[in-house]
Amino acid sequence: MSIWYSRCGMEHSVFPILSAKVHVPPLPEIYLPLPRIEQLLLPSRPVAPDRPVPQGYEFRALMYLSAPPGYGKTTCLARLAVQCGITHAWISLDALDIDLKRASIYLHEALRVAGVPDPLPAGDGAAPKQPNSEELLLAALHRIETFEKPFLLLIDDAHEVAASPFFTTLRGFLEYLPRNCRVVIATREDLPLPLSGHRQADRLVELRQETLQAEEQEARAYLRLYGVDLREDELRLIWRRTAGWWACLKLFCISWRKLHDSARGAFLERFRASDKFIAEFLLESVYTTLPPQVARYAAAAAVPEFFNEDLAQLLYARSFGTTGTHAGGQQSAPQDGSSAESLLMLRRMNLLTQRSGEHTARYRFHPLFREYLRHTLSRETRAALHVCTAEWFEGKGLSERARRHQENAHRLMRGERPVSDAAQLNEAAQPSEAAQPTEPMGNSRLFSRRERELIGAVSLGLSNDEIATKLYISTGTVKWHLNNIYGKLGARNRTDALLKARALGLLD
Repeated sequence: MSIWYSRCGMEHSVFPILSAKVHVPPLPEIYLPLPRIEQLLLPSRPVAPDRPVPQGYEFRALMYLSAPPGYGKTTCLARLAVQCGITHAWISLDALDIDLKRASIYLHEALRVAGVPDPLPAGDGAAPKQPNSEELLLAALHRIETFEKPFLLLIDDAHEVAASPFFTTLRGFLEYLPRNCRVVIATREDLPLPLSGHRQADRLVELRQETLQAEEQEARAYLRLYGVDLREDELRLIWRRTAGWWACLKLFCISWRKLHDSARGAFLERFRASDKFIAEFLLESVYTTLPPQVARYAAAAAVPEFFNEDLAQLLYARSFGTTGTHAGGQQSAPQDGSSAESLLMLRRMNLLTQRSGEHTARYRFHPLFREYLRHTLSRETRAALHVCTAEWFEGKGLSERARRHQENAHRLMRGERPVSDAAQLNEAAQPSEAAQPTEPMGNSRLFSRRERELIGAVSLGLSNDEIATKLYISTGTVKWHLNNIYGKLGARNRTDALLKARALGLLD
């Protein structure tokens, strides 16, 4: 979809709009309502959507959800949008929205979808003045301020723009929220927002990991929705070991459903009191249950953050055109229909999140599972698939996304680590200076026992396959852990990682 803005001077060249960014995402097929969360978010006195804000109407003006991935923040926002009963606009932010003009256009589009009118009169026919990015954003905020009815603005993934001019302006808007407006923000990282004033005025709802995580009864109900039928003590064990992390509970359910009855007892035994690697185990358990063809398809589709059927099929086919493609060895070229069958199986296993109304980016994997999948591919294959993804996005007119994938392909071919979307774009937005080597993080406590074991194995000169054999894990899991270690150390390769690990005292 493309859109032109000509009102109040907002005329510019055609801009591709990803409709999923401004529509409320559908709830998961298997979904557990959480009344205790909804009671915190929903206003105590509902207002009819077609009525002006009554005098004396009071509600919590700002709702702030801050937690790591997999704690159900987006689902909470989607559920709130369905239940709020008032006019609401949804915007999902991503790393590209550090561009103020782009973010402002999306906010205008979200307001248009919500039915919030533009209060400014139409022009007199004269050529409108081209606004700058700040004026474009202020015009959007003015639309909210002059809207007479109760209004809810839902902002998902706000951490993506924390260092942008858009966030700076939004922060000022939150300090002086219009009386008709309430705002819900979901983020993976704490943001420098004016929370204290709203907290003192009792206008803030603050939900963090300890509130969002599943309580014991909720975890039991969720497992049973997936058909996991266990004794009470076994259900309690799973809840304690996963610490109420919804994503981990979901991965457990997927793994459990794939197991034969005779293997389920051993599966539960691995949840020992001393086990600190549940996420690793569950990810590997899910991956190893996939047929080779589906695993190969999933790994190729995991190279971009979002994908659709056409892009995934292209990447799957292209993955057979490189050497050393997969941790599991060479496979035959895909047969007709195999791509569609693989996608259908991943959907049936609830391994994908779907975004309705979006054609270029309909699906995504959970971030942890995506990272695991990508590191089952060789560096050469990943680079080739980044190039393929770049060409595909370029053909769709999404040149900025294409540029990011080309850059990551070049980094992989130079033996460097790819840069995440957010890091790459934030770096591009800053004044250029001479590149400085990344300093290692000065806290060895950031590394788990498993990561320390891998660092020790790397120092012995063991290959990935040898480390996998030594630690009784798959080669894909070794690659996944090494990627996390490189990120924590700010290292480019094994040699760099060992130097920085010794500096932190992680090696004798």
